[in-house]
Order: sequence, then structure tokens, then C-alpha cells
Amino acid sequence: MSEDVERGALYRELKRLGIETSELDQLSNNSLKQLVEAIKAAYAEYDKSKRVN
Repeated sequence: MSEDVERGALYRELKRLGIETSELDQLSNNSLKQLVEAIKAAYAEYDKSKRVN
């Protein structure tokens, strides 16, 4: 996957999660990947805690 295609996919994922991407242009693709994974993990943990309570 080319870097531009990968970056576009990461931006789409962030937008799907409700995150504004205009401030993220300075980040590398690797940093964006880490951000997406961290946000997804946080949402999953939140969802899990909602079901327990």
C-alpha cells in the first residue's frame, strides 16, 4: 500500500471515529497508525465498561 493510500485510509478511520483530522497533517503515517489503534482501544474499553455498569 502506498503511503498516500495508507494515510487516506487512516484519515477515513479517524473521521469514522469522529476525530477531526485537519490538525494531524504533521504526523507521520506510523504516528497516525498508533493514534488510530489507541483511539480504537479506548473506545473498546469504554464500551466494555458500559456493559459492565
